[in-house]
Amino acid sequence: MKTLLISSSSGSHGGGEIYLMYLAKGLSLAGCDVRILLSDDRSMDQLANEISPYAAVHRLPLTNTYQRRTRCLGASLDWRQQRRVQAFIEVYSPDIVHVNQQVAEDGLDLLLAARASGKPLISTIHITHSAKSLGARLGALRDFVAAGVLARVRPAVICVSDAAAAKLRARNGLYELDISTVHPTVPSTNASSLIKARADARRQWAVSQDEIVVGAVGRIEDQKNPIFLLDAFSEAAKILPNLKFVWIGDGSLRTTLELRARKMGLGDRVIIDGWRDDARVRMAGFDIFAMPSRYEGLPLALLEAMHSGLAICASDADGIVEAVTDGRDGVICRVESTNAWCDALCRLARSSELRASLGEAALNESLGAFSEEAQTLKIIYNYNKLIREAGKHKNR
Repeated sequence: MKTLLISSSSGSHGGGEIYLMYLAKGLSLAGCDVRILLSDDRSMDQLANEISPYAAVHRLPLTNTYQRRTRCLGASLDWRQQRRVQAFIEVYSPDIVHVNQQVAEDGLDLLLAARASGKPLISTIHITHSAKSLGARLGALRDFVAAGVLARVRPAVICVSDAAAAKLRARNGLYELDISTVHPTVPSTNASSLIKARADARRQWAVSQDEIVVGAVGRIEDQKNPIFLLDAFSEAAKILPNLKFVWIGDGSLRTTLELRARKMGLGDRVIIDGWRDDARVRMAGFDIFAMPSRYEGLPLALLEAMHSGLAICASDADGIVEAVTDGRDGVICRVESTNAWCDALCRLARSSELRASLGEAALNESLGAFSEEAQTLKIIYNYNKLIREAGKHKNR
């Protein structure tokens, strides 16, 4: 099967784009001929390099939705870019086109180009909250434009969680779309590489054997709620002096987070590790994986933590609770309660047995319900369904 993946090109580091790398790998192992189209912007260089073993990478001068002052309105009216992408699709002539959208308003120009090519079209939408509900500037107008294009193009849509699919169906004008849930693919991690990564990370972080690391992975942005996590950590650190805090990632709130840690007197116990190509294995240096997100689809970092066998403490946002069951393979807390998070972190930090049992359960769950093979087969099933339907329409 000739498969063309098209990235909305929002950057190499976010889970929504790394999703494409894991998807390309799964499809390639399943025997598909995979190509991926990315912007030639430098922000996409890392993803291009990392995905190249699994897919033929093509770069075009594409403007990302969030590089436009008018956001999705500008993208939907950019006929020149739409024609450029359409021409590429027609030359390659894939059996299926799969567009990757971070949110519903993202990459509308790509959807329009793919539909104009006449090829079977499917899209993954990771975050399905409306722009208005997230307090975005001109959110209602942006939602209106996005819904209009999606209703016109009518792609089959994959959501990464049932919660995300339900939110998309509830949005005006979108309930008639063909929407299904396929959880993200995440490859399993070699146990010996995790052991080495743990030793290397803890040595570089200057963590002693008896110290407990509370860690997070992701963009240091409001969605991921880093300030809240630091506040909860600071309360736990008053009770347990052997706690350390590590955040792997970067973002606009990094300076705020570092200044707040110093003001709290926690400067020597808080480490911002920055962006790491090896974040998936470096998180093995954690004892507790924390994810206090305000909203999510189903984050890759969470699934990677499960594959690493880490004890997880996470918020009850959206698709998180579809992967982690409170008390079985992690601890789920309401994000509004600093006290609840403090209590959960202390309970996990005090008991190596509890951490081990939750981590083992999380690993077993990830190898079953969230295995790379299982989710790739679901994607391919959706591809074949669309290709068959397109063939029926041609033969009428």
